[in-house]
Amino acid sequence: MKISAFILSLILCMICSCNESEKNVDFYAGVAQSVITPPEGTFMVEPRGKTSTGTHDGLFVKALTLGDGKNMIVIVSFDLSGLNELQVNNIRKAVFDSTGIKAEQLMLSCTHSHNTPASYHMHRKNEWNEQWEKQMIAVAVETIKHAVNNLEKVSISQGTAPVQIGFNRRLNESSYASMAPNPNGPVLKETDAVFIKDDKSETAVLFSYAAHPVCVHSTSTEFSADYPGYAAKYIQSRYPGSIPVFLQGCGGNVNSTLRGGHEAAESDGNKLGEAVIKSAESSKTIIPSRILYGQRNFYLPYQDIDKETAELVIKRIEESMDVMKEKNPDFTPGVAHKDMLTWAHRVKDMAENGELQKGLSFQAQAFALGKSLAIIAFPDEVFVDYALYIKEHSPFEQTIVLGYTNGKRGYIPSAEAFYLGGYEVVRAQQAVNLPYLTPACDKIIKTESMKLLNELWEKCSYTK
Repeated sequence: MKISAFILSLILCMICSCNESEKNVDFYAGVAQSVITPPEGTFMVEPRGKTSTGTHDGLFVKALTLGDGKNMIVIVSFDLSGLNELQVNNIRKAVFDSTGIKAEQLMLSCTHSHNTPASYHMHRKNEWNEQWEKQMIAVAVETIKHAVNNLEKVSISQGTAPVQIGFNRRLNESSYASMAPNPNGPVLKETDAVFIKDDKSETAVLFSYAAHPVCVHSTSTEFSADYPGYAAKYIQSRYPGSIPVFLQGCGGNVNSTLRGGHEAAESDGNKLGEAVIKSAESSKTIIPSRILYGQRNFYLPYQDIDKETAELVIKRIEESMDVMKEKNPDFTPGVAHKDMLTWAHRVKDMAENGELQKGLSFQAQAFALGKSLAIIAFPDEVFVDYALYIKEHSPFEQTIVLGYTNGKRGYIPSAEAFYLGGYEVVRAQQAVNLPYLTPACDKIIKTESMKLLNELWEKCSYTK
């Protein structure tokens, strides 16, 4: 088959154009960190209902900016259990006003460490330290600005290493899943790491794992970053002067060593840190290429309920509380009872005004460094099952999957978990005042995530 001179010249032109576009690409990075530890006396996530008596190890906000001379992305890690929607929007607006970085270029991720301040709507409003919150947001914005305004030419490499410090926490001991170790349940058995170097040494190490940081939990009333903080310290001891940035994965149904105290947090952290260092030995250099970003917004369906049924739910809860009062005159409704009743009224209101049919707003956000590396992030407490699926089906050489990013509300279980019940499916939704979700969420998230990753993959071939 003969190729016409016109088509041949067009192909050669495209090849030259691609080579020229890649030849002029370099990676640039800026990294910064600041302390955001609240003052003593601030209410904590854990121990629940307690105020802090001090600080065991400091809480940080860390910002990493990556650029290619044209596009720029910013990844931020907070040593917090989560951010609420208003906090996310306030940070996004302040960052855009001061740097021009748009929301789709900015990932605001939380480590989900539990020995941190009450910071989102699951916690009672009277437990919030609003003065600290304003200061935290201001410090975070300044930290991001510093990372954006101080870029240096760097090389970037990526690696993985086997490690397991988490265990699946859903075990069907009876007719529903209880929160107990399930050694046969899904977990992540590796850590993802990205190494950023200037012409002298490591400037930043981005690393991720999926497990609730609950080693310290109720064993201490001092603030602590739990195992992610200890892992960062370990990495920094091996790479002095670097800033290790931990990103929490989809650990909604995975715990680290539960209530083992600081000793367990240090042990888990050191084990994770050592795996990150090990991953550097076999890491691959990412050839400088265009940095891309994208997002997809969609809704997750709520379980349907009509107004009349919602009213009956309220009636049954109130009847049950009356019976308990009759049996025990000293009975006082606990947090669970109050949450359940508040939740039932909220569901009834949503059924009346049509909000229930809309579903839970959800976003998949993704960054790509050429075809070598993608980072995709979700809000909320997403089950590890989603990360395992995405990592297996992603077109990118390495894909890091995050939860707890750009806001935290409730849990996002996998399809089978909805049928097996348990805390994450029922009780947690009541605590955050949201209707029950449905198994259809599973397919929607997987489908939309793969669409987003495949779109970025295709753009990597044509972006100049």
